[in-house]
Amino acid sequence: MSLNILMATYMLINIYCHIFKIDPANGKIVAKADLTGMWDRIKAIDPHAEVPNGIAYDSSTKKIYITGKLWPELYEVQFSQ
Repeated sequence: MSLNILMATYMLINIYCHIFKIDPANGKIVAKADLTGMWDRIKAIDPHAEVPNGIAYDSSTKKIYITGKLWPELYEVQFSQ
């Protein structure tokens, strides 16, 4: 498990193929992203690619990006509520 604090008002938690957006004021999950389909696509493109483990937040555009070790692609994600 990796913990990434990327936004001033929320925390993003990466647990295998799921990313959770947590409200630090109360510890509740306010949104989630299931990366299973993305991970399946990456494995089909490159079987040597490893699990998703990178979260990046661009504060100027408010966009969130996901990647992984040895991934050939970078993905922009949005959270469901």
